[in-house]
Amino acid sequence: MRGYNIGVVSRGFGGKADSYPLDVVEGVSAAQCGDEPLLIAQSCDCPVVVDPDRVAAVNYLLANHSCDLVLSDDGLQHYRLHRDIEIAVVDGARGLGNRRCLPAGPLRESPQRLQQVDFVLLNGELKGDPRTAENVALDAGVKAQQISLQPSVFQNLSNDKTVAASEWAESSSVHAVAAIGNPEAFAGTLRSLGLDVDLTSMDDHQQLHLHNLSFDDSLPVIITAKDAVKYTDIIPDNLWVLEVEMNLPLEFVDSLIGAAGLSNGAAGLPVDKKSFAEQLSLASQKNSKRDL
Repeated sequence: MRGYNIGVVSRGFGGKADSYPLDVVEGVSAAQCGDEPLLIAQSCDCPVVVDPDRVAAVNYLLANHSCDLVLSDDGLQHYRLHRDIEIAVVDGARGLGNRRCLPAGPLRESPQRLQQVDFVLLNGELKGDPRTAENVALDAGVKAQQISLQPSVFQNLSNDKTVAASEWAESSSVHAVAAIGNPEAFAGTLRSLGLDVDLTSMDDHQQLHLHNLSFDDSLPVIITAKDAVKYTDIIPDNLWVLEVEMNLPLEFVDSLIGAAGLSNGAAGLPVDKKSFAEQLSLASQKNSKRDL
């Protein structure tokens, strides 16, 4: 069975290209396109185009690739860009914060904006400080579908050895280094696997260097896949990356396919919804803290 061809457009935050639009093909570095677009391109094996002008990115993507569906990474507020479907992803650990917009709070738009989008996905259980629970919670009437990010495998970057996340047999004490939006979430995932974690947090999109991964012991050092794609220094023997998978409910995939008007499958052929869900989840997991 043949599924749909998915393309992705992104601003390419953290990267700087000589010219745009930039097609993220083999040989393009994270320094040019940004870490997240490179990770999406490598993980999903789908076309990814970056450009601060999303309209130009979509036009280039459609002119140069065959796509049935285009996902705009973090593009909800890019109002020049035509959209048929809007998806908002809410981080369960943070919720809506203090419900205020930047710079007074974490939101880019008011909580009422969630009443207007087509789908709200809640990544993880909704948590928060009980003293501000009423602020963290979603408004009444917002129907959110639950998704979850699950650890899958550890991969040693020096020799490509892989170990299922549930079968980790190295030291239970590890160093974790993360240059992502929420390093504590990464540490929490490792702790959920029974590991004793010494966390080093860095700024989101920051380049990791060997000195950032060097400690006064030989304990395993674990980084995220997002950090791994932009690491270019010497690879120490104790450097591991944790790969994760986003679980998307097939009901959401069914609804998305229907809302996009693609129910009959690409080129009139039936779609393999499981494969479509897997590809979509790979694209979504890179952006689980943001709006798609």
